[in-house]
Amino acid sequence: MAPAKAAARTVSQKAFDEMVEENIEDLGMDPAEALNDAIQTLTLQGVDLSGIVTSVPGESNPVIECLGKLREEKPLPEAVELLDELRVLCGDKESGNAAIAAKNGAVELIICVCAKFRDEYRQGLASGLKALASVIHDPTDPQALLIADICLSEFT
Repeated sequence: MAPAKAAARTVSQKAFDEMVEENIEDLGMDPAEALNDAIQTLTLQGVDLSGIVTSVPGESNPVIECLGKLREEKPLPEAVELLDELRVLCGDKESGNAAIAAKNGAVELIICVCAKFRDEYRQGLASGLKALASVIHDPTDPQALLIADICLSEFT
């Protein structure tokens, strides 16, 4: 029998951000140095940083911005553009953007946007499903199977 695989250690976005802020305020590091120190420290401790926005404090993240705009319930043409933008941002699996999007509610949001427009405009549905495919970064994840089941029942 193979030994059980150890669960990866994780950190919340809030805890990560607080660590960076502590480096800045308590240790007098500049923001870039504080960010790099937090990443290096957590990585050495075996913490999985996938899905964590690792940008300098005050810098915006394009994935988070795109999700925020989608939550504003834009009219269909704008929503389609945002879904296409999200697909492009998450299309490069090496960027980590898909994990950031998934961890920040992209899957549920995309399904809601697609459901809203399914009867109105087929392009919205197509863009949404393409964006959803780019966000699901681990197809073996049980959540991915559940999402596929929801999509089949919701859109067929």
